[in-house]
Amino acid sequence: MAPNQVRTITTRFAFMLAIPNTSMLAIPARKLTKTQRRRERRQTPAEKLEYQYRIQVQKCAQENNATRALEVYEQMKSEGVNVAPYIYNVVINVCSKANDPAAFKDGAYKVYQDMKQANASSKQRKKSDSGEPIYSAMIKLCSKAQDFDACKTIVAEMEAAKVEPKLRTFGPLLQAHSDAGNLDKCIWVHEKLLSYELELTEDDYVALLRACVKTGNSERFYAFLESFIDEIWQPNLSTWDVLKDWFNSEAAQVDGRKWRITEGTVSKEGVCSVTGDQLQSVELSAEVTTELLAKIEKLVRTDEKRMAQWDEFKQWLEEFGPFDVVIDAANVGYCNQNFDGCVPTCIDMTLVCL
Repeated sequence: MAPNQVRTITTRFAFMLAIPNTSMLAIPARKLTKTQRRRERRQTPAEKLEYQYRIQVQKCAQENNATRALEVYEQMKSEGVNVAPYIYNVVINVCSKANDPAAFKDGAYKVYQDMKQANASSKQRKKSDSGEPIYSAMIKLCSKAQDFDACKTIVAEMEAAKVEPKLRTFGPLLQAHSDAGNLDKCIWVHEKLLSYELELTEDDYVALLRACVKTGNSERFYAFLESFIDEIWQPNLSTWDVLKDWFNSEAAQVDGRKWRITEGTVSKEGVCSVTGDQLQSVELSAEVTTELLAKIEKLVRTDEKRMAQWDEFKQWLEEFGPFDVVIDAANVGYCNQNFDGCVPTCIDMTLVCL
């Protein structure tokens, strides 16, 4: 046996003696690169144990195993292992993505409180503070459990931390209030969405309309319906259910008269079978077009490299344009290719343009 092999075995044996509970982690053998091996040799026993727990948490995330993720987290705490911000984030996110998030709300909330305490006691407040993904995950968990007081507290903490929310931050909360039939709270969430200039999805509008149906509030229903018609140009068939429920309700009656509901079709020529009206194309206004382009630029211009690429692309458009349509061929090629290691499908772009 070579000397270096003896040293490796001795080191590993000593490490196992120092930390007997490591065997409980059942870490699978991993192939390490040279850089990883050098890093591992420089690690202290405590750092090695922390890294092994990190691998376990990552495995829980891959398997969507919220129960095991919470168990690993509690084991880290009981053994006094340092809990890095990454661990808090992953454990909470695994809980929020469980089939029944409400079942893991209490465990995740405890992790969230521990994370806040760790951030508060930290001398250097780095990016370890809660970000939008954590707030969104916690609001989702509390919404599913219908713990609306906790939701309100977390929203207040998010705003106090000046964290910019996303649509996913409020979507589950709006749906939960709608399920509970609380129109006032739905309106509160709606106002939050508007204040942050977040565009509602069809599901969000349906949640608002559903709350109006449950409470019989005609004023709010028609106001939301008007916005829905303006914003959602191609609604799904499932939205028809909430509309039927409203117009079949007593609140929708006019002077005691009921609505007559008829289902029809639209021909290939765009003619409605019920009214005989011809569908008209809807052109974007100059204002909406400018707003859309500004949003696209905001998504693209995230760093200096991408800003330079975008400026180069705009220069090319000015030189060779204008064009009625610009197609991102890479995105078309990647359509329905949602798996690791995927490659773009070979397509004939002339067919796409027809």
